[in-house]
Amino acid sequence: MTPDNRPESPSPARLDDDSRTRVCVLGGQRLCRAAMVAQLERLGFEVNHSLLDEAELDRCGCLDSPSPCRVLLLIASAQRPFATLHRVREILARTAGNVALVVLAEHATRGHLLAAIRAGAKAVLDFDCEPDELAVAICRAASGQTHLAGDAAEMLLNGVAAGPQSIPVDPVANLSDREREVLHLLCKGLTTKEVARHLHLSVKTAENHRYAIYRKCKVDNLAELIRHAIRQGLVPV
Repeated sequence: MTPDNRPESPSPARLDDDSRTRVCVLGGQRLCRAAMVAQLERLGFEVNHSLLDEAELDRCGCLDSPSPCRVLLLIASAQRPFATLHRVREILARTAGNVALVVLAEHATRGHLLAAIRAGAKAVLDFDCEPDELAVAICRAASGQTHLAGDAAEMLLNGVAAGPQSIPVDPVANLSDREREVLHLLCKGLTTKEVARHLHLSVKTAENHRYAIYRKCKVDNLAELIRHAIRQGLVPV
């Protein structure tokens, strides 16, 4: 019992009697990451690392250390969520499933949710979730279970219930095969020069394809194109 005679709640961060669940925080702005680390530690988790992006994750080797983290908490921003999820999935594939992915989305759409699930996320929540729900989601993920926030589950179910007939015809139908290839590579995070090199094109030709895609998808920049591709499910993760 606690001093004021209230029953003491067990720490949700403990999966066993010997250690706390180790978590690595990835992504988000610096202050956001710092606040998340502080919150996780208040909840009883052990935060191994706080990393800026997937490149830092790849370099630090925290997933392959003798005492690796059990859960990777990805703060997915709205700027380049698809590219981030794609790269994180590649890195996690090297851990043979020993590290669970939990995605905390800034502005989750149905496309974001599907992308996160396809990337292997055990849990998906948004920034408006309660700290206790985040703790439960992390513990469930660390023990191999799944957790989907109520709003996220409702969004997915509504999308399934609506059926394909309710999905409007999208400008992607007008993209050529080459433009689809360029779209996929841009959404993976490649620059125009990298796309040109990958497809054995001149940089000018790759640029022309990119601007043609912008015009057909009615977007003005790469960030809008990625969001559009995710919302419409144009690019598999």
